[in-house]
Amino acid sequence: MSVAPESSTVKRALSAHAAIGLLAGALLYLVSLTGTLAVFYEEWQRVEQPAAPEMTAIDPAAVQRAVEAALASDARKTTHLYVHLPVKELPRTTITTDFKAMHVDKDGGLAGPEEIAWSDFLVELHYTLNLPALLGITIVGALGVMMLALAVS
Repeated sequence: MSVAPESSTVKRALSAHAAIGLLAGALLYLVSLTGTLAVFYEEWQRVEQPAAPEMTAIDPAAVQRAVEAALASDARKTTHLYVHLPVKELPRTTITTDFKAMHVDKDGGLAGPEEIAWSDFLVELHYTLNLPALLGITIVGALGVMMLALAVS
């Protein structure tokens, strides 16, 4: 003896199934598209700030002057300071603190703020869907597992 579900229940279940499929598909598409664009992260940065000073190398004394200038330019105490040296893909020197990021010229002067909001938006959208980090990474990870299961099946 079996009891068949009511047709309205079946219709609601199919509608929910379709909605979940569309949402998952849209999120997969978004993660894939932003991943494709994020491959060009350095190029997007160069497009966003074409006037930022570029160099193939920088003197260590110039880096020291830039670090001292960056620390002196803000009265707040910084606990993290990173120096991004020029590399082939992104030939710029940047100093990042807890509060700001500044481009550095070849003589060690601060050349202006780093403004790469579009590039950072794309990368964050790819990795976390611009959600709180743990939630976003969990959702993107689940989407990755779904893609793997779809590829295998």
